[in-house]
Amino acid sequence: MDNHIIHQHVNVSGGPLIIKQCFDLPPLIHSEGFANYKDVNPLEATLPRLELFMFAAFIVSYAFHSLLKRVGATPLVSHILTGLFLGLSGLGRQEDYRKLVLSYEGEEVVEVISAFGFLLFIFQVGAKMDATMMTKTGRKSFYTAFFTTLVPILIGFVNIVAMKTQYNLDDRDVPKLFTGLSVHTMSPFPVVWQLVSDLKLLNTELGRVGLAAGLITDSMSLVLLQCGFFTTNAYDKGLAAAFMYLFAAIGCVLYILFIVRPAMVWVIEQTPEGWPVKGSYMEVIIIGTLSFALTFNSIGLNMFVAALGFGLSIPPGPPLASGLVEKLDSLTTGVFTPLFVAICVARADMSLINFNNNLHFSHAIIVTVCMFVKFFSCLLTSLYHEMSKRDAIAHSLIMSSEGTIDIAVFTFLTEKEEMTEEMFAFSVLIVLLSTATSSILVSQLYDPSTKYAGYQKRNMENVKELRILACIYRPDNITSAISFLEVACTSSETPATVDVLHLIKLIGRATPLFISHSMQKKTVSQRSYSENVITAFNHFHRQTMGIGSMDIYTTVSQPMFMYEDICRLALDSLASFILLPFHRRWQVNGTIESEDTTLRNLNITVLERAPCSVGILIDRGNQPLSVSRVTEVTSFHVAMIFLGGSDDREALVLAERMALHQRVTVVHFRVTGETEAMDWEKMLDSEAIKPIKYNSGRDGHLKYEVQWVADGLDTLQKIQALVKTYDFFIVGRRKDVAAAETIGLEDLDDYPELGCIGSLLASMDVYERYMTLVVQQQKTHQQD
Repeated sequence: MDNHIIHQHVNVSGGPLIIKQCFDLPPLIHSEGFANYKDVNPLEATLPRLELFMFAAFIVSYAFHSLLKRVGATPLVSHILTGLFLGLSGLGRQEDYRKLVLSYEGEEVVEVISAFGFLLFIFQVGAKMDATMMTKTGRKSFYTAFFTTLVPILIGFVNIVAMKTQYNLDDRDVPKLFTGLSVHTMSPFPVVWQLVSDLKLLNTELGRVGLAAGLITDSMSLVLLQCGFFTTNAYDKGLAAAFMYLFAAIGCVLYILFIVRPAMVWVIEQTPEGWPVKGSYMEVIIIGTLSFALTFNSIGLNMFVAALGFGLSIPPGPPLASGLVEKLDSLTTGVFTPLFVAICVARADMSLINFNNNLHFSHAIIVTVCMFVKFFSCLLTSLYHEMSKRDAIAHSLIMSSEGTIDIAVFTFLTEKEEMTEEMFAFSVLIVLLSTATSSILVSQLYDPSTKYAGYQKRNMENVKELRILACIYRPDNITSAISFLEVACTSSETPATVDVLHLIKLIGRATPLFISHSMQKKTVSQRSYSENVITAFNHFHRQTMGIGSMDIYTTVSQPMFMYEDICRLALDSLASFILLPFHRRWQVNGTIESEDTTLRNLNITVLERAPCSVGILIDRGNQPLSVSRVTEVTSFHVAMIFLGGSDDREALVLAERMALHQRVTVVHFRVTGETEAMDWEKMLDSEAIKPIKYNSGRDGHLKYEVQWVADGLDTLQKIQALVKTYDFFIVGRRKDVAAAETIGLEDLDDYPELGCIGSLLASMDVYERYMTLVVQQQKTHQQD
């Protein structure tokens, strides 16, 4: 073997120190085991060292996490502590251990393998990201991201200028401080996603807002980071080299947008609906990711940014993104990422942190101020947008947290000598403190039972555009849903947006399935899971002017978890109303045909957790007759029974929309007691009913009528009379609302999910055919 000399540059107290180290090339990979232990130590070979470090890292990380998970700490905290324990700040202080485990040869092998795995992890996170979330969440996420990034960077920049003047910093130190500041102001999407995922908040409104803000912040932070790199290159290599770097980055972005993205869409289009993507396509994509990262690295750009961009080019969800994640997740998340974090943190020597040096002291002050400003900027923005105090604090902790991406960038900057070893050590300490604090406090602050409750008002009373999510559980639900949509979506001037979700019980599959029928190509030989649903609703969409767009989805999952898919799709599509089928079915003669307790439990769960308003549709009209009444009969009579309260006001808005249809007559019934005391709810009811009174009888479509009752028995008799006259009833659920008008009807409330009046209409022993919609207004967070 030939001996070669390696020159390793290390900055100590700002001054360069050159360490000369000798090792053999080619390096010894395999050992002969303990048979020749006297001649050659088996741990001098790189492979046993790699295996030893991996084994130690997993054991120590598991031990840390077993203790810290009890207080809510995420696995990342354990990974960082493992790196500190096994690295220069821990066992690395022992010279024998340092020579054995942290030698240059062994460290390089571990770094290459862990970096390869982490590259795939970043690619996987990019594949999970939905860039369209930035346009779906409204101004709240944008303002949160904007102020969380901009305010810290501005204050940090002012601090840099002040520190340079006060401490006489060298001109070459300013780009280092600015680059470090740019990293600490970031809230990268992968970091937010990892924290939210570890805390099991991915399907929550809090997690969704955080992820959307993370996407926007990521975009802004990458621009700032590139500006930092551009400034550093301009100082070190000249303006021409800096512009070459900038043009290369822009070229890579254009390559992703106009070549890679269309190729990914083509792969999805070639995949039959419900089928997995071909293995050969996935292999080409992974090879393309590695090649793209290698190209990025060769021109001086961060290869992890390349992997993230390549992953972003993949449309999220099935079949492509979900297939790639399924293949890579266990290996990247469970093996390579912990190893990567440990090996990066292992090089951080906490003993180098010294505030006597002006550069390092300035860096510490700037970073500390930046973290506090970042937290309070997000907190004030969240409170301004009417988040509860607890959730605003939790959201601010999530957005100000740092993670794996930050460690990777700090390592990259240190290797490029754009950060000193001391700055790197302090930055790792900040990552540890922010991650530990955020994960522990968020787990204590956030109540997971409200994970689908919304901060934004997503109900028909407060949202102009009607967005409906119609759920189909049985084939007979199709006609009922279409009948309702025909009446509710009547205006071509303000068309509604409809999403249809077909719910199928998971049988014969080990894993759930979620299909977007607008994304995948269906072959003739492959019958769709929802062929009848797709055919019926597509035909209805073509014949109806009141629906602007319609997307159809299928979920195959266990019934106890179907509410997750319903609420998640409602969040993603910004639905203002979820339509659910009733669990009971009637025969033509009015007798009960069947009851589905599984569907009833699903409806109850959705009512408790939905992020928007919910309606349960009860069809007692015999399906063919229901359709004919809507499509052929010129006068379709709808009765809105109004007693007061938020649910009734929500139902009133829907009834007003129905009145726009030229073939629909809506009659509003306000059932009141003989005496009534005015309170806040009564005032809101009075304001809601004013336009109904004003428009009553003016165009022939809307009529307002008051019927006075003394008690619940009187109310029952009047409703029984109405059943003989009207085809469609709209009522509010009015859960736990006591009123004189319903006294005595509580004993007839067989279905609490329908409320008193809804249960009465569903359980009447009559032969009349009619439909009933029971409406519950969105439940929102209350300020604490």
